[in-house]
Amino acid sequence: MEQGFYMKRGKRGLDVMIAVTGLLMSFPFFIVIPILIKLVSPGPIFYKQERVGKKGQLFHVYKFRTMINDAEKHTGPVEVVTNDSRIIPFGNLLRGFGLDEIPQFINVLIGEMSVVGPRPERPFAVEQHEILQGKRLHVKPGLFGPSEIQYGFSDDSPHVTIAEKVFWDLKYVHKPSLVHDIQLMFFVMLKIMFRKYCFAEVLYCQNKNLPIL
Repeated sequence: MEQGFYMKRGKRGLDVMIAVTGLLMSFPFFIVIPILIKLVSPGPIFYKQERVGKKGQLFHVYKFRTMINDAEKHTGPVEVVTNDSRIIPFGNLLRGFGLDEIPQFINVLIGEMSVVGPRPERPFAVEQHEILQGKRLHVKPGLFGPSEIQYGFSDDSPHVTIAEKVFWDLKYVHKPSLVHDIQLMFFVMLKIMFRKYCFAEVLYCQNKNLPIL
């Protein structure tokens, strides 16, 4: 993958600028959400989870906790399902609007993630699915990527397969650029407002008849 000026220097500068702005604008949430979490559920305010980053490097993403404390202590890694009993009161609200992900601006600020890029997967998922081990790890993971503007975030797309997500994410991996980043930022805002629409099909002019990877 060719590395131009934007990917070498410009993208990092844009990430820092957006992360700082995002943290400043979301400051009220860092006051209100922790209070609400403490009122309804014992345990820590923040939750960290191991993920796989660029070139397979492991790191921790940070979130506001939306599940009971130690939700996976006795089960090991388990994907969230519809009406998951582990989710605390108003946790679905936080997850539905992506407010639990706000602390990941910290991951962007310290350079573990980018604003735009494929969502980082958990190590057990990468180990189980070979298609998550290749080109998808050539770029930094992001807060959102093509599969999010197509299917939404994890709670919106419990029945979407790994292969379907990777198909769209590779559209970005093969051609990252400033224009591509701006396009995805625009479409993710549309996706938040109009969830039923599949905007990756619009951006990449491709329908749902996906080829086999």
